[in-house]
Amino acid sequence: HIVTDGWSMGVVLDELCTAYDALARGAAPQLPPVATQYPDFAVWQREQLSGTRLDGQLAHWMERLTGAVAPELPLDRPRRGEEAGTGAVHGFTVPAALTARLRTLAREQHSTLHTALVAATQALLARWSGQDDITVGSLTPGRSRTELERTVGFFVNTVVLRTAVDRSGSFRELLARSADTVNDAFAHGDTPFERVVEAVGAPREAGRNPLFDVLVLLHPDPPAATAPHGLATSQVEVPRQAATFDLSVEFVPDGECLTGLLEYRTDLFDAATAERLAGQLLRLLEGAADAPDRPLGTLPLLSEAETRQVLDFGNPGTHHPAPDALHTELFERRAARTPDALALVAGGERLDYGTLNARANRLAHHLIACGAGPERLVALRLPRTADMITAILAVWKSGAGYLPLDTALPEERVRYLLDDARPALVLDEDALRAVPATAPDTDPTDADRRAPLDAEHTAYVIHTSGSTGRPKG
Repeated sequence: HIVTDGWSMGVVLDELCTAYDALARGAAPQLPPVATQYPDFAVWQREQLSGTRLDGQLAHWMERLTGAVAPELPLDRPRRGEEAGTGAVHGFTVPAALTARLRTLAREQHSTLHTALVAATQALLARWSGQDDITVGSLTPGRSRTELERTVGFFVNTVVLRTAVDRSGSFRELLARSADTVNDAFAHGDTPFERVVEAVGAPREAGRNPLFDVLVLLHPDPPAATAPHGLATSQVEVPRQAATFDLSVEFVPDGECLTGLLEYRTDLFDAATAERLAGQLLRLLEGAADAPDRPLGTLPLLSEAETRQVLDFGNPGTHHPAPDALHTELFERRAARTPDALALVAGGERLDYGTLNARANRLAHHLIACGAGPERLVALRLPRTADMITAILAVWKSGAGYLPLDTALPEERVRYLLDDARPALVLDEDALRAVPATAPDTDPTDADRRAPLDAEHTAYVIHTSGSTGRPKG
């Protein structure tokens, strides 16, 4: 898109067919005058988006989006910090009966089909990412003035839709929240996206869109262009070979059905993953339409084949060979192979494999020096932050197992757990701060440890809740 958008192409085709039809009949084309041209719109937009009005719009978006991060989806290949490039599209169909049920459900909630599709996509992203604060992008037509309906130009603007997804709640409840989000975003949808990004202070990462990675779009009904005199026309689809976002989920009206187009970056996702994602979105739409009051986390996603595959993992007769290395060694290999790849997202903190491994190594060497080792436990009394993950890796690298202690537990309960498990060390936030900055950041070896690592060593001890007596580890 440079000088036109999808809406404008409908206008161009309509006028082209009208002009051709008139000339074929020997008449002069009679096209309605366009009173407002794109330069007029540009002047109006600049006047509107300045001063206190712009400040108010930006303040609104800052309130809505501060702290928003894109959901972290499992990728087939790590990001390499490159701009989005090669892409492909997986096509699918939302059947007429399902489309009709979704329209009815949306209407009952005083919402729209577009919002129902956004809500379903956000629900799927929540299931895939394990997160509950989900942002996606969408597009507004950008034609808030009726005199712009026949104007050709690039009017669309990007808006960010941020919704809390409670997997214990129902799709009907999510649809209501999504309707509020969509209506609010579209009411403020004339604020240029780049100004929103600047105001929110969203972090920028090479090869990644700020604020969201997934676009959701319902295209308007295709325009009914006048048939040219004596000609038969047909639409030719041009294969897409580039992807603007990690994923774009587009829906195009096709009679009573919807044609789905899942565009994906081929440097991040395999074709099989895109197919699986589209299939699960269809099943989630089907489940939401059939049982809108059922908890989101229980709506079916898997196909019969995928369900059988999952069940096979629990079948004692199915043999799954163990990897040829311990989990700490596998992590260290990955850190050596892709040190700059994203490894951990915890709140606003993002750590790549190299940084996470180096932090864990420094702590592991310190734990070893303090007496941690195989068949010993290290109690972790840490909040659920990146420090907890770093500590677990460090304990395993030292050869010890970990004993998690929730920071919210009463002191009496903590004392009981410590007396029962008898850990060699207790690691809390104060102890973390005491780790020497000079501790080596290299991978510990068996020569550093009290004894060589072994797959049979204790990895962790978890206590029961104690609801039927004293907690047991």
